[in-house]
Amino acid sequence: SKSLIEKLKINKDDIEEVILGNVFQTGVDSIFEARNIGLKLQLPLTTTALIVNRNCASGMQAVISAVEEIMLNRAELILACGAENMSQIPHIARGMRESANFKNIVLEDFLLESLKHKFAKTSMPETAENVAKKYHISREEMDGYAFLSHKKAAEAYKKGVFKDEMLSFDIKIGDKAFKVDRDDNVREEINIEKLNSLPGAFQQDGTVTAGNACAISDGAVSLLISSENYMKKRKLKPLAKIVDWAVTGLEPDLMGLGPISA
Repeated sequence: SKSLIEKLKINKDDIEEVILGNVFQTGVDSIFEARNIGLKLQLPLTTTALIVNRNCASGMQAVISAVEEIMLNRAELILACGAENMSQIPHIARGMRESANFKNIVLEDFLLESLKHKFAKTSMPETAENVAKKYHISREEMDGYAFLSHKKAAEAYKKGVFKDEMLSFDIKIGDKAFKVDRDDNVREEINIEKLNSLPGAFQQDGTVTAGNACAISDGAVSLLISSENYMKKRKLKPLAKIVDWAVTGLEPDLMGLGPISA
């Protein structure tokens, strides 16, 4: 967010709200994350903050919520963000708050259990299996799509397509230093034979594997959403105009079909 503001030479005092899309609040301070962004950026203390959660579309909902505020003339410039820290999703011990006397406390994988939809009696990965079965999508097709996705992303990195959109960070873990300057998930060395050899991750003989499913990853993004009036007043050039959007519901065990109806 700081780099974005500096790059566009935006007056920080003009930012009226921070809206953050976030699903898993994994840190002890996460419930204040949207507010913390504003405080760390030294935005005006009057700048308000909101966290929204629409599961996989939380980042998009942050943008939509920002647009709605602007359409209602409640703001002219909003910082819309998305952030997840999946590697830090904790294991939890239920029942400790009441009493742990004379009973074993078992750790629960909060990520694994959260992927399960108790009411629909299915898990998120299983919904992908259901879609594949319903529309006769083969394992070969799924692996082929994953293979091309990795190859295209790796080629885009080589060509510098993302260089104006991504920041690099130097981090240290113990005595080891790292430079983070690209998505860890992209596998340049991937081959179709390896993908085809992976077992089903969630069902025996299933089609969803560790190679063609989404990864457990960390990341963050920031966008500045403004009114047309603000753009003209500050003589800024927009990247895009948000024209419309739609949100739809459907059978929870066919979750992946949502974008079609939307």
